[in-house]
Amino acid sequence: MDARDVQLLDFLAREPRAPAERAGLAVGLSASAVKARLARMREEGALQGFVATPRPALLGLRAGLLVFEGVADAPERDEELLRGLPEVPGVRFADVGPDAAHLHLLFKDDADWERIERAAISLVGKPPAHRAQEPPAGEEPFAPADARLASHLLGDARRSLADLVEATGLSPKTARRRLDAMLLRGDLRLEPVVSPAEAGGVALCGVALQREDGRLDRALVSGATPREALARARELRLGPGVERAFPLVAARRAAEGWLHDALAARLRAVAPPPQTAAPPTVRR
Repeated sequence: MDARDVQLLDFLAREPRAPAERAGLAVGLSASAVKARLARMREEGALQGFVATPRPALLGLRAGLLVFEGVADAPERDEELLRGLPEVPGVRFADVGPDAAHLHLLFKDDADWERIERAAISLVGKPPAHRAQEPPAGEEPFAPADARLASHLLGDARRSLADLVEATGLSPKTARRRLDAMLLRGDLRLEPVVSPAEAGGVALCGVALQREDGRLDRALVSGATPREALARARELRLGPGVERAFPLVAARRAAEGWLHDALAARLRAVAPPPQTAAPPTVRR
């Protein structure tokens, strides 16, 4: 990776669905060069993909963070943990560094949180050093068309509009209007997922930010070396409204299955299938 790659990822972190032409104008590249760089970063493993996360309240969920520190055998168990932790229903991302593991969660209630934490402890081998939960916000309405769009963006947030139209049955105009409105309201969060352990030339670092109001955010920083990237990540703790900042040494994409199930359940709740009327009774 080089500085232009970082510029491109930084731009796409803010505008993940920007077409290659617009992304290229922003960073001084042609559209074909943007596509080639993204393809190379994905092939090398530095870019894990672009993922979408609905606002938790729309699914009747809350966001949370579990931080496991002092995991002495994390380097030897890196692949094992990154395979096992995302398989726990409720874990959105699993980030494993040299001696720590961070889990980004979506959970329903205290009992659901306890279930996820117990499963994570059994895999990591020790209790978490820090827990963060967003405050309850209450369940919010999720329009059926918006839920259908979100469900088809979970695994690939840059999926083309034509694919979304075919998958959802919406018109191009309606699909674009609804998607733009969801992004503007913050009902859907789209972001690149990077793996700095596999990036060369420029080090990338993901950061989990715990806000003073309880919100959890993610940020992306870079440096000439991993040490410099981590230093910049820690500097974010000094930002306004930030209570804690946790560097994420390796961000990997999580399994999507359980989140698909949660969206499908929400869709059934907001748009139950029509019931067929019973045939009339014929009297003889």
